[in-house]
Amino acid sequence: MVGVVAIALALAVLAGLLAFPTLNLSVVIPIQHFYVVSAVSLLAFLVAVMLSISAAQLQHYKLLLLGAGFMSMAGLFSIHGLATPGVMVPLHAAYVGEHSVVQVAGFLAWW
Repeated sequence: MVGVVAIALALAVLAGLLAFPTLNLSVVIPIQHFYVVSAVSLLAFLVAVMLSISAAQLQHYKLLLLGAGFMSMAGLFSIHGLATPGVMVPLHAAYVGEHSVVQVAGFLAWW
């Protein structure tokens, strides 16, 4: 049922965008990246901390290891989001490019 609602919502948004082709929906990508990735990854980090604490109290060590893995992944994604060039980190050549903090943290979180 949820999948049907999600598909209907996506089709409604698509129909609305096709009905108004002159609508300007431009966004500033780095700012949106900063807010979305930072908020979601910090929330995931807090959930992983709560999972780890409850698993340690219940002495369920498989869940503790799972929580620790999610904490490391969410921590790296937090670094990836917070280091978005031009927001908290200056827009400088050292922070933009092939071996920047944003790219390395994002890669390590997925790998």
